[in-house]
Amino acid sequence: MKKFNKRNPLNVYRLRIMNPSYSYCHKCGLPWNHCKSKSVHANEHSATFATCQTCWENSTLEELKKYYTECYLKQEQSLFGSNHKMKHTLNHLLDCVEKEYNKTK
Repeated sequence: MKKFNKRNPLNVYRLRIMNPSYSYCHKCGLPWNHCKSKSVHANEHSATFATCQTCWENSTLEELKKYYTECYLKQEQSLFGSNHKMKHTLNHLLDCVEKEYNKTK
């Protein structure tokens, strides 16, 4: 019997349809309930996760910065019109991504 490859694009699509309330990895598209997220801490009270651990390990720094930028902008947009603001800037987050990348590579 063939092993289920959850990272196959068709299976990713199916998993996203079956788990509409979950956000997902910005690289492979897997919903968070089907993969382990890779958190980058912007400060002691907040972390951002834009990729799963597997995609983090298999991405360049430039790719990761792209995914974390997309995630940041999406989070920022979701706050539009509310009284809440992002607790850190995009540049600060990208600096944290670079530091974490350098620690793990």
